[in-house]
Amino acid sequence: RRGLPLFHVPLTKAVFSLLELADTTYPRTALLKLLTSAYLRPDGPWPNDVVGLVNAAGYLDRGHAPLPAQLAAYVRRQQPTAEDTRKIAALADWVDALHTALDDMVGESRPFLAYLERLKSLLTQLGLFRAMGMHPDVPLQVIQRDREALRSLFDTLWTGAEALHLLGDAPVTFQEFRLLAIDLLREVTGADLELDAVH
Repeated sequence: RRGLPLFHVPLTKAVFSLLELADTTYPRTALLKLLTSAYLRPDGPWPNDVVGLVNAAGYLDRGHAPLPAQLAAYVRRQQPTAEDTRKIAALADWVDALHTALDDMVGESRPFLAYLERLKSLLTQLGLFRAMGMHPDVPLQVIQRDREALRSLFDTLWTGAEALHLLGDAPVTFQEFRLLAIDLLREVTGADLELDAVH
């Protein structure tokens, strides 16, 4: 059997929801989808109710006011406990690092491989590799499926990067990188990819 298409695996969707945010204004719904993903988990304090907090802070999108600024204003208004303030600061720092990294990716044209290296570094920074396998209630077959999906994703993209390198490695824009990545991965399936999933 051909197996499950890679784009049906929640982990792949999480990676591409991150890339789709990069050249947007980080609208609340899209940002919350990322912030509540089981795959992107920082190591350390984190708010118990991210959705409630982001809504209470009045966040709409980055154009209106960046989330870190909205969270700082929320802390000044509400005077939460020291522990909650630490958790809110951790969320603000995480989003700030996300903005910086994605702004850098979008900022200038570069070869496909350079985007790929930045993506891997960003996923490490945001906790994706650490989060995989860290949930005690996640079945082993889901952990194995996620590892297979991540291996297939990067193997396919590295192969594409090598082919582009042989063709001269011309710099591409971020939007071109994202479209090329989607085209390369569109037909990839895996026999080990099953859909019983974490989200």
